[in-house]
Amino acid sequence: MSFLIHFVTSFTWFTVFETILFFTNVLVFFRYGLPFRKPHRLLDFLPSVALLIAIVSFLYGDTTLLALVFYAVTLIVFLCTIKSVFKRSSSEPRFKIVRALFCVAGIIVLLSTPTYAGELRYNPVSEFSEMSYSQAFVLLNERLSREYPFGEWKQVNWQGLKEKYEPLFKKAEEEKNKDLYYQTLREYLFSFRDGHIKIRNENLYEDNPVFKREAGGGLASARFSWIMARF
Repeated sequence: MSFLIHFVTSFTWFTVFETILFFTNVLVFFRYGLPFRKPHRLLDFLPSVALLIAIVSFLYGDTTLLALVFYAVTLIVFLCTIKSVFKRSSSEPRFKIVRALFCVAGIIVLLSTPTYAGELRYNPVSEFSEMSYSQAFVLLNERLSREYPFGEWKQVNWQGLKEKYEPLFKKAEEEKNKDLYYQTLREYLFSFRDGHIKIRNENLYEDNPVFKREAGGGLASARFSWIMARF
């Protein structure tokens, strides 16, 4: 029951266009996967309608990974069924195993999208490892400006952050100064005053004198500090 509730509520991650594409493509897969007798002629035009909706969605700027999955499914279905738009088969519908398996696979892909919709839309992995410090920072700042949920509430000045920290990242990359990079990245993230934001890269702490100087001291020191804090 909980899975069904989660599945249904996951549709809130979909845009209007994606919702239409989801149900349209599911209907098309059922239409071609099962040997219906004399299905309505209008069903033959559904893939074309779905393709037009996908184009409109793309023009509206939806290029998330979730949207790209729908675009790919829609395009494949359109190319596989385009003949039926111009000429309807006069023969009796027959069950074809290959076509049926293709339709089942398509339905499985579509049914899995609500489960991973939130992750596909809002949590794609950003690969910045091949970029310079400053290039990676600019892209990180741009992504956070779009996706950080408290940006408007906290009135975060994204352009101001870019102007403040980009020169520091450029200096760090020019000097090949890993410590300066760490300090700048930490200061940038701490400026959000959000306990959910932190650096999760163990390689950044390895042989990092800044981190060891500020966070070092061992278990005994940490225990002593905790005890003193209680008093």
